[in-house]
Amino acid sequence: MAANRRRLEIVSGDRDTPQTHLRQARIVLLSADGIGTNAIVAAIGIAKTRSGAGRNGSRKYGVDGLRCDRSRPPVRARVADRIDDARVAWFLSNNR
Repeated sequence: MAANRRRLEIVSGDRDTPQTHLRQARIVLLSADGIGTNAIVAAIGIAKTRSGAGRNGSRKYGVDGLRCDRSRPPVRARVADRIDDARVAWFLSNNR
């Protein structure tokens, strides 16, 4: 438990941490300190539903789950998914 708290404090204090991870770490830390939802919302400046999502994500996936955004699918398909064999064959045949 103390190790997880220390990791969350490191994440929340790192200037290179993306804002989403920073907010989620702060939500979990404030919640662990016994701060209520309304106070967390006011302190961080987020929507009330986002506060619950931050806590639920950490409960389900742990500290490592803060670094993964499972709330929505990626906007673009991976490059490997967009390139098929026909395109590769066309490219190779036209660039010799």
